Order: sequence, then C-alpha cells, then structure tokens
Amino acid sequence: MMRNLLEFNLNKQWYHQGKWIHLLKPFKWIYYIISNAWYIRPSEKLKKTVIVCGNINTGGMGKTPLVIWFAQKFKHSGLNVVVILKPYRVRRFLGYHFLSINDDTSKYGDEACMIKNKLGIEVVVTFNRSRTLPLIEKEFDVILLDDGLQDFNTPRSFNLCITDYMKKFGNGQLLPEGPLRNTINALINIDEICVRGFSSSLPAYSIEIDGFYLLSDSSKKLLKQLPNKQYIAISSMAHPEKFHDSLKKHIRQFDHITFNDHHAWRPIDFFQIHNESIIVTEKDAVKLNFDISVDVYVANTKVIPNQHLLTLYTKLLKTIHIDDKV
Repeated sequence: MMRNLLEFNLNKQWYHQGKWIHLLKPFKWIYYIISNAWYIRPSEKLKKTVIVCGNINTGGMGKTPLVIWFAQKFKHSGLNVVVILKPYRVRRFLGYHFLSINDDTSKYGDEACMIKNKLGIEVVVTFNRSRTLPLIEKEFDVILLDDGLQDFNTPRSFNLCITDYMKKFGNGQLLPEGPLRNTINALINIDEICVRGFSSSLPAYSIEIDGFYLLSDSSKKLLKQLPNKQYIAISSMAHPEKFHDSLKKHIRQFDHITFNDHHAWRPIDFFQIHNESIIVTEKDAVKLNFDISVDVYVANTKVIPNQHLLTLYTKLLKTIHIDDKV
C-alpha cells in the first residue's frame, strides 16, 4: 500500500508540474554521477540484427506490447526471432535460460512468461545481455531486446525509444526529481522514437482489448462479448488506468483492485471475492497458477499500428534481409 501511494504521488509530481519535487534535485545529481544517464550506446553494423526496444521514462510506457507486435510480424515473415529480457523482481541466476511454456514466473519474470505463452517463440531470460548475446545469436535471424537502452555493454543494430503520447518525458528531469533514466540529450543516439498513442509524424500505436478468454480454457477461445455478470478488474501494473479505460469500451460498469507492478499473486488476494467474476491482464494471468473460486477472464490485447510504424517495420525487415546476404 505504501509503495502504491509513493508511486502515485511521484507520478503526479513528475507529470503534472508538482510543487515539491524540486526538493529532490540533489539526489538527481547523485543519480547522474553514478549512472550512465548521459549516454545511450549508438547503433552499429552487426552480423545479426539486434533491435533494442526501450524507454528513458521509468515504467509503464507500453514497451512490451510493441516488442510482441514486432516479434509476431517477424515470425509471420518467416524469420527466426528471439526476445531477450532481464527478469524483474526474481532471484538472480548465472548464465541464461530458454523459457518453456510452463516455467515459473517467480523464477523468470511475468513479462517473459507472458511473451512465451502468447507467441510460442523463443524467449531468453538473463541478467547479462552482453554476455548472452554472442552465445545465442548464431541461432536467430533477428534479436529483440525488451528494454536495454541503458545497457552500456550490449551492442545493437537499432535503438527504439518508446514513450507515451500523454506523458511524453514528464518534467524532463532525471530520477528522482523526474521520471527519466537518461537525459534528453542522450536521445541523439536513438534511431527512432515510437509513441504509444497518437502521432501524425512518428511511428505510433494503440493497445486495444480485442476479446476475452477464460483462464481455465486451455484452448483460449476468444469471446468478443463477456457474459452478463458482475465484474471486478484486478491488476498489477505501472499504470492500471490504461487497462481500466480499455475495459470501459467492453463493460459499462465494474469495480477494480490494483496492486504494485509485478505483484506476486497469492490465494489470499482473492479471498473476499465471491460473487463477481474477475478480469485480469495477460501479464497477471501467467502468475495465477492456483485455483480461484470464481470465473477469471483474461483480456486479450493487440497493437493497432499507424502507417509510420508499418513503414518502420518494412525498413527493419529490408535491413535484416540485406544483412543476411552480406
């Protein structure tokens, strides 16, 4: 609860011109000194195409859905694609691990397991991307890094920075005075900015719910319309309001409960829910590996790209095929 309150107040200060956030300015300079906030490694010519999808804002920019979209597109184009992630809030381990469908989210991370379950492609989790990359790159045509702009040691072919149309770069300040992990000047080494939301000049996309499926249904049969019941939306994400806004297009009324991002679900979290059916995100669904006494529906999402994003994908695809011939 305290963490939720802290995150809420920091986001309010960062993105709505807060009055007291300037008091954290001394800590911003400490962050600047001990981090690589001034630098993002530029792209370079590599034997295999390595695309970094990251952000300079902290949390909740819609990065992973875009990674999934790119991975699906590359897969449908006949390319052998892998997604590499550094797991969050799990115990560190040495080396790297190729995920399987039934791997434990508490060991390898919820976002990594969600991508594996949703796409069925190869997903690698590691705490050292720069060491892992040379060991696996020969097996794949294209490598997608979910996050990694701040990884000083990892080479890359393209730097894609994801931001949110409404939030942009907040007050433009570094952590903790602002939401940024890198200075605005570091964007000089970004190859493309991708926007979650509207843009008439940049690659942009929206994330929409295109149906629901029962968590207990192994076939994941998609329902375009939910049964007429009472619902409660339960989520653990950085900005749950985006999830709630998407749900409003499908359900007139629902209650909601939110937990910290990457929350480890336990049966006690659902103890007082008896009459409502539950709706969860795909990221939360992979962590629900215990029985729940009511129906649980998973909101299936898809990315809706604008023409600039489709053009960017075509550009990346051509580059990959050119690299294959070199």
